[in-house]
Amino acid sequence: MKQLAGRTTVIASLGVLVVLIVSRYLVNPLNLNNVFHTDIPLDLWIYMRGGERVTAGANLYEGNIFNDLPFTYPPFAGIIFAWVSALDDASVTAIWHTTTAASVIVVVWLCLRRMRIDVNPMSFLLILPLLAAFFLFGTEPLHATLFWGQINVVLMLLVCLDFLPLKYRLPGIGVGLAAGVKLTPAFFGILFLIQRRWWAAAGSFLTFLVTVLLGFVVVPDAKAFWTDAIFKSSRVGDHLNPGAQSLKSVLVRNLGIESDSTWLLLLLAAVVVCAFAAWLAVRLDCMPVAVGVTGYGACLVSPFTWYHHWVWIVPVGVAVFAAANGAAARFADGNPVRWQFAGLLSVGAMIAVCVPFVAANVGAGLLWEYHPERGFTWMYVPGAVAFLAGFILYALLELRKKEILSHRRWLREQKDWLRFQRAERLGQLG
Repeated sequence: MKQLAGRTTVIASLGVLVVLIVSRYLVNPLNLNNVFHTDIPLDLWIYMRGGERVTAGANLYEGNIFNDLPFTYPPFAGIIFAWVSALDDASVTAIWHTTTAASVIVVVWLCLRRMRIDVNPMSFLLILPLLAAFFLFGTEPLHATLFWGQINVVLMLLVCLDFLPLKYRLPGIGVGLAAGVKLTPAFFGILFLIQRRWWAAAGSFLTFLVTVLLGFVVVPDAKAFWTDAIFKSSRVGDHLNPGAQSLKSVLVRNLGIESDSTWLLLLLAAVVVCAFAAWLAVRLDCMPVAVGVTGYGACLVSPFTWYHHWVWIVPVGVAVFAAANGAAARFADGNPVRWQFAGLLSVGAMIAVCVPFVAANVGAGLLWEYHPERGFTWMYVPGAVAFLAGFILYALLELRKKEILSHRRWLREQKDWLRFQRAERLGQLG
């Protein structure tokens, strides 16, 4: 495990950053919605009402739950929310927010451990909560997950448990369960195949099948979801909504392109690019980035993606933080000033990759005029594409550098061997 360079500066800069983020929420308390102004989040309330339908043995997909909002998740999710709905709204909200925050902390810890950064008690008490606070309130996907009472962060944790632990990884169960609750995590089957973890891929598929079968057993109209509702992305939302952040939504809303053939071509290109980036990350043993870019791929290719689905900025941001810290530490070379500067640089690098996903409460009036929907309409997809392009270039250069170093090492070994052979022959002649 590597020591975190400039730990004091990291703690100080993250502390100042979180204070600035909170101050931005105080500047925009009336103009913008935020999680501090909600009793029970709307989506969580809808989940609970859907769970009550399951408990009562009623049809889950017949009509809307509230106004024009139906239950959009698979039947297995309805079973889970049937358990949740047994509690009162206030208790569920408190448990939900606490679980979301704790899940972010665990994901950050898993990423740092996988990047072989020493996570000591000081990091647990200060750095991990500060990093979690930055993501939860400084980035809109995480803040919106809190505001709406979404389940995205818990699903991200399930997926990460299949890929990030150094030991005792879930054998596909995390991805299978996550896909059973919300279909998009099934995209992570690609990462199993890239890693050649065939049994884990099979395990995720079997786990998913179990969730489907349970849905058919418990939910009366489960068939309606799998044969009808699943094919209607309009049930999830409108592509013209500025919060819609898939490739298809950006094509329709921002570029006025409604051609299915164009979308399919870009979808295939996105799958190839994301799979290639994940493969490079696996070769470099940078699993947080592999998980993050695969999550980006799921968001890009999904027919409909809300902005709060982009929680995969957490493993990406933490990986960049750790990589920048390691690179700056090598540059520091024992110099105390440079060592502390390394901490500041690592926080700055993390901020840079998260800027396209900045929380509306932070960005409004600071990065743009009070039109937060403008941020939603263009930043997410280009931000992800820019990161993918930058990472692929970086990874190719790193792999090339490793090949050159390996070749030089081989040449040195050959020269040493020839020297040894020559010396041995001379000794025999002597």
